[in-house]
Amino acid sequence: MDFSFKAITIAVFTVAAVMVFQLWAADLDRTVVAEVNSQIIQKHELLAVMKQYKQKKRKQTIDQNEKRELLNGLIRRKLILSQQRIAEIRKLPLIRQQVQAYEDHLAIQQYLKEKIGARLTVTEEEMRQYYRTHLDMFIAPPRVKASHILLRSEVEARQVLKELNAGGDFAELAKQYSIDLPMALEGGPMGTIARGKSSPDLEKELFILAPGEYSQNIVKTQYGYHILKVDEIITEKHYPYEEVKDKVKSAVQGEKDAKAFDEMVGEIQKEAEIKIYAERL
Repeated sequence: MDFSFKAITIAVFTVAAVMVFQLWAADLDRTVVAEVNSQIIQKHELLAVMKQYKQKKRKQTIDQNEKRELLNGLIRRKLILSQQRIAEIRKLPLIRQQVQAYEDHLAIQQYLKEKIGARLTVTEEEMRQYYRTHLDMFIAPPRVKASHILLRSEVEARQVLKELNAGGDFAELAKQYSIDLPMALEGGPMGTIARGKSSPDLEKELFILAPGEYSQNIVKTQYGYHILKVDEIITEKHYPYEEVKDKVKSAVQGEKDAKAFDEMVGEIQKEAEIKIYAERL
């Protein structure tokens, strides 16, 4: 079966977070899809966990078996919530505080939506202007595709380096000696490494090598002793606008959100009496 119990459990028990967004809808589907000890489960509840499940599994659609398992999860959730101990737990001070904090969060979100939501539309021109003036944010740094032979000791590493310098094949020596399993069995690939994203000691060697060249210096890391080889160099490039359009929109939206929020709170603060007791901080 394609579905997993873990993913279904996550979807069902985080359903409240998904339903927060559904509260904006006035036309929730209230069709009853199940009853549990006279408690009903409506279709919009199932749709909420289906959405969560699809996001978790990165799926566009789900089949009837998955829907049934998600519904079974909702039924189990209802059964747990109906237990007497749950009613007692709800009265605990810590739970009440957390519920209050969550209600405060929802109330603030609703307030912000009403007060500044309409002002936060992002236009295509704003996005393109942001992209033009922030090109440095949309650069893919230089990268290398690399391989390595990882040894337990410097003595072993120097012996393997000696074999390499005598004409040994890097991939074959990786298969024979490297302790980085299972990648050693494929010749020791390390994948693609971007400048600034890995160990400085590794990068110091990797970004001075030519394609096909291996390092004469042995690099020590927490994993052991590395002999490095560069298989391919990928130069720095700017991402085209269309490739990063979603990121640009998020960035512009974030700036507009922050500005609108500051302006709104600034107006509220003008009418407020605020005292700060610095000595008590």
